[in-house]
Amino acid sequence: MKLLYWSPGSPRPAVAAALRDAGRRTPGRPLPPESSAAGEIHEIGVDPAGRGLYAVGFGGAASAAVCLRLSSGVLSLFPGTGEVVLVPEPAAAELTEKPARESSAGEAARELNVFYHCYGSAHSSVVVASIHLGFLPAGRVPSVREICALRWFDRVRHREIGEPHMLGVDESGVGVFVVGLGPRASPSRRFLEDLIRLCGLSRRIVLVDCLHLAGTLVRIGGFMSRRLGVTGPGRVLAATGIRRDYWDYVSLACRTRLRLSKPGFEAGFG
Repeated sequence: MKLLYWSPGSPRPAVAAALRDAGRRTPGRPLPPESSAAGEIHEIGVDPAGRGLYAVGFGGAASAAVCLRLSSGVLSLFPGTGEVVLVPEPAAAELTEKPARESSAGEAARELNVFYHCYGSAHSSVVVASIHLGFLPAGRVPSVREICALRWFDRVRHREIGEPHMLGVDESGVGVFVVGLGPRASPSRRFLEDLIRLCGLSRRIVLVDCLHLAGTLVRIGGFMSRRLGVTGPGRVLAATGIRRDYWDYVSLACRTRLRLSKPGFEAGFG
């Protein structure tokens, strides 16, 4: 069993809560510095029951909300893996939230899974994942109508950012997911990487960043649709931007598929 204590800002309150619950005053190793990177998981020691103690600070309430959804999603997709339990430090308990939706019965992680990620899992990651799965063509530029018709395109709500969504399984049996890391992608990505390691899932999950593919039109269109509620024009504008750079999306999807198909491939963070 591993107990991961968390606090929305600095990791220090989480460290103090872990030590207090373990009946100790000092950790088994040096405390993380105040300047430690947000989202980084720190190993604190072992409590009298033999449980590993860990602590993390998310760097702010907004990052905490996304990271909590990330942890809920990963732990539900891989039940029992690593026996990791998240424990809020007392002042953070009120921030704990349930996932915005329950995972559908069809969402079951495979032995190998790829998580395509962007800001909100609504545009760039959905397009790359759809090319990977053959939902969009790899040999021509699709129409705006084809892009807008994708099940997840421009449809993830703001309060769902951080939840992994499964788009399908490719012909090699790889589970293909999309996930949003929110406005502060670095802490979210750092936390997701550390959580994957803590859960012993490093050989089962590949992370692929798609955010850099989103050009100006995609970002403006996404903001119009998802944040301002101007859904129709915003969605069309985002799809138009994707068509403009479509071959970059194809390139990333094809490189990822090639990487996954290589003999002796090992999962990791790309």
